[in-house]
Amino acid sequence: MFKKSLLALALASTAFSGVVSAATTLADVNEVVSIQGSTNALFVTLADQVYTAGATTDTIVGGSVVITVTGGALVDDSALAPTLTDTNGGAGTTIYTYDDTNSTSTSLIFTVSVAASDAADVITLSNVRFTTASVLAASSITTSYTSFNAGGAVIVGATAIQDANKTRATISNEFNLITDAAAGAVAPFAGATTNEKLLDGIIDVNEARTEFTAATADSSVTQDLLVFSFEDITTDINNVDPSELTVTMSGDFSYLDADGDDAIDTGAVVAGLFEAVALSSDKMTLTLTDTDPANGQTDYSIELDADAEGDSVLIGTNTYTYSVTAEYADALAAESDVVVTTGNSAGEWVLNGSSDDIAFLPFGSDYAQSITVTNSGATSGAITVDLIANGMTYSKVLVGEAAAKTVNNISKEVADFAAASGITGNANIVIVVNAPSGDIAVKGLYYHKPTQDRVLTH
Repeated sequence: MFKKSLLALALASTAFSGVVSAATTLADVNEVVSIQGSTNALFVTLADQVYTAGATTDTIVGGSVVITVTGGALVDDSALAPTLTDTNGGAGTTIYTYDDTNSTSTSLIFTVSVAASDAADVITLSNVRFTTASVLAASSITTSYTSFNAGGAVIVGATAIQDANKTRATISNEFNLITDAAAGAVAPFAGATTNEKLLDGIIDVNEARTEFTAATADSSVTQDLLVFSFEDITTDINNVDPSELTVTMSGDFSYLDADGDDAIDTGAVVAGLFEAVALSSDKMTLTLTDTDPANGQTDYSIELDADAEGDSVLIGTNTYTYSVTAEYADALAAESDVVVTTGNSAGEWVLNGSSDDIAFLPFGSDYAQSITVTNSGATSGAITVDLIANGMTYSKVLVGEAAAKTVNNISKEVADFAAASGITGNANIVIVVNAPSGDIAVKGLYYHKPTQDRVLTH
């Protein structure tokens, strides 16, 4: 068991006394430890560490070797004690005995009972185990190797082992998204993500908002594409593989079920690597599942068609996010999930003009309306009006344009359109102008004739 004696305290103090020599050192052996594969493990065991000394004797009978670790807590279990072994097979064999009494959770002490260092002595440290909790809380693990004589002084010399603060392991998530598709860089930890290609459709008001502009459309004028790369890195310790990958997208996906049969319309979603695609009942969540994800890097594409039925429907503005979850078998062979990214932007659909939403204006014989569109810019643009009432949407491109540098009164044309559409009572009004949004200002006011009240609603 770990009991730090005065001897151990003295040795540890000497180990960090700053003694400098031209000693033989060990290059970093930086192995990657999987966070996912280590979850629920009883402990985490590092691979064997090999130290090579030169011809100069670096061990003395009665002396000791202290290996100090940072970044993790050593397991206290004498039944599975660490070992330090002279594996050279040369003229003689040095024998090291693990000092269970004086070793601690951060240092391993070995006493020397036989000293037989020879040329290119090879010493192997094995069975170094850390508590799982300490590894999962760390970012890396380092070790330092120091030899002491029987009096507790550091042994120095041209070929003695003095191996200080070498990185032995890096703790990492296995599942990541690619941060830079062009360079192929991989995020070191989950959550540091940027997509290769976002949804970026610009709804063309010149096409009655039924198409994306040619510059932003993908396979067709009503399709837009999201692309991202997922990577399962191969770790050196406790590697696992994903058994399932789930992408959850959020937005308004009502256009995917244009016929209202509670099923995704044929061709509305094209996502070849996903075996299952489901739309929530409120049409606000799209879930895609790859039930057999590949190891290494995989490029996923999700193509959305805003008008798969070909009915020239209005394409609405939209903002999208997505989350990615990977499923895997942990150290106990239990199915576990890890969130690779959550709430990541997946892009948006915007208009190539301005859009104003008048919450309501009442229509009918008791009301008069005043609706003005002020265009302070130098570009005139067509005006499209949507009247939303009684569960229906009525759309019209007005005869009059939003003339440049003009206050344009569209009250009569909108009132006539409402009457022709049979609208009485309140209606939500969306006014879209094919002109820069920064140049357009819309005002909406109604007049109640019986009471002579005037109310500004926008």
